[in-house]
Parts: sequence; structure tokens; C-alpha cells
Amino acid sequence: MTQKKLLLSILLIVATPLVSGTGIAKPEDTVIQLHKSVNMNYDYNQTKAIISNCFDFKKISRIILGSHWTNANDAQRGQFISALEQMTTTNYMKNFQSKNVSVLKIEHEKRRAKVYLAVNFTGGKTITVTYILLNSKSKSWKIVNVIIEGVSDLALKKIEYTTFLKTQSISELADLIKKKNPTNECCAQ
Repeated sequence: MTQKKLLLSILLIVATPLVSGTGIAKPEDTVIQLHKSVNMNYDYNQTKAIISNCFDFKKISRIILGSHWTNANDAQRGQFISALEQMTTTNYMKNFQSKNVSVLKIEHEKRRAKVYLAVNFTGGKTITVTYILLNSKSKSWKIVNVIIEGVSDLALKKIEYTTFLKTQSISELADLIKKKNPTNECCAQ
């Protein structure tokens, strides 16, 4: 094998996990990949694909819905996961585009990690965002919770959606989430 082919092979092996979203070795790589992609001015579908690789939407959905997840059928679960992906994508495209981020601290255990970021907004305001990640069976780190200035997004959604689900269905909740987060308001599709 020539030196060029060997170098190209090594580059492909090293770069593939960052591009595909699988096999990411360090939890901070997932968070950095997420914020870099949001700042690349990709269209909605490109950004959604990257966000879907960075977050574990199935686990997040199971936690948020609790017993409602167990009682839901596959179609309802899929609807909810899709709505959560859409909401997350539109929120990141509206709120985190063109923001400078820096890693403040990393707390790392075998299968769980916290990555603390400083997000700098125009006008000098800086907020702390903490990402909770789990190492999945596929050996990639996936985000399961985002804590902004000490407030857990997962806990807020669980409280809000559990209250909603006392009188309404998962399908109605998914429709409401999509209606409140239209993709046409944040970006071109």
C-alpha cells in the first residue's frame, strides 16, 4: 500500500465517526459536533439528521412519557419522537446559530458524562449549558438531557407533557408540539 493510500485510509477511519455520528469516542465530541453543525448554516433536513445522531430521542421520549410510553403503540411512539426531533431542531436553529461556545468542564464516568459549555451571545451575554450524555451500546455518546442555567429541559417537558396527557393523547401532544415548532419559521427545508 502506498503512503498516500495509507494516509487516506487513516483519515477516513478517523473522520468517519465525526461525520456519521457513530462511534464518537469522547462525550465532548458529540456536543462540539452538535454546535458546529448548527453554526454551519445547513438546511433543516441536514441539521435534523445531525441532531438526531447527537440525541437519544427514544430514551428521552421514554423518560418524558413514563407510563404513557409503555401504553403507547409504535405509531404513537414514532409520532412523539418525530415531534421531539422537529422541536429540538427548530430550537437549535433559532437559538444557537452563530453562537460561540467553549467547553468549561467535563465530568466523565464509564457510561455517563456531563459536558459544561459556555455559550456566548451577541451583546456579551454568556449562559452555561450542561449536556448529560450516556454511552450507548453502539459505543457512541448520545445527549439525554440539556440543562440551561440550572434548569433541566427533560424535567420541564416531563412535567408539562404529563399534565397534558392526563386529558389528551400522545398523538394530540405530538401534533401540538409540531404546530408550536413549525420548520418554516427557522429555516428553509
